[in-house]
Amino acid sequence: MSTSPIFNRFWAKWPDEDEGPFHLWTTIAMIDGRPEVVGVEMFSVDPVSIPELYSNLSENESRAHFRQVRRSTDTFDEHEERDEMREGRAIGTQNIRLPLGKIVRMHMAPERERAESYLKGEWTTDGALAESVQSAAETIVGAPATPAKKAGRKPKPREDFEDVVRIYKEALSIGANPIEAIMTAKNVSKSCAAKWVWKCRRPPLELLPRTKRGVAASIAEVDNAAPKRKRKA
Repeated sequence: MSTSPIFNRFWAKWPDEDEGPFHLWTTIAMIDGRPEVVGVEMFSVDPVSIPELYSNLSENESRAHFRQVRRSTDTFDEHEERDEMREGRAIGTQNIRLPLGKIVRMHMAPERERAESYLKGEWTTDGALAESVQSAAETIVGAPATPAKKAGRKPKPREDFEDVVRIYKEALSIGANPIEAIMTAKNVSKSCAAKWVWKCRRPPLELLPRTKRGVAASIAEVDNAAPKRKRKA
């Protein structure tokens, strides 16, 4: 049996299957027996229209690379009529938060049906491809329908939040903005620093006193809020 990695590349309008407005190319590979996304390309403009200076692809190479097919094994006519794309629009952060599990299921469902029909003898291939197609079909049919679930992010230890409180308190002592001090010391965004302070104010930490929105606590309030650790006997 062939042991070559199984890769496939799919095209679809996104997030609406009919309206788009984006075009999404997804490369999927079988990793540890599961279909996993290994490449993503998203465009709000026709990628063929991007000059070679920036794409490093000639027009013909670009048309071949961005062919609008469901399977990489489908035939492609370089003269075929391309689906017209709407006028380009900016791609925002919310647009690239992709539900990869859903995308894999969407593309792999027809691949699974095709593989099952091959194993049932409903269609065949001859020659050198027969062995690799047989192996690929068996792998696809035997694989789970979705990628493996990734381990969640580990929660920050209490000691890290205690360090945030230390920075917060030091900033107060010199009349500085505590959030800006945390941003600088930890090299994080303002929203991240504010979120850490928010967590420090609430259970189970309660390392900082609760205040009105946008109002910093005083040093005395911070000292009163911070629980004293019991000394070991």
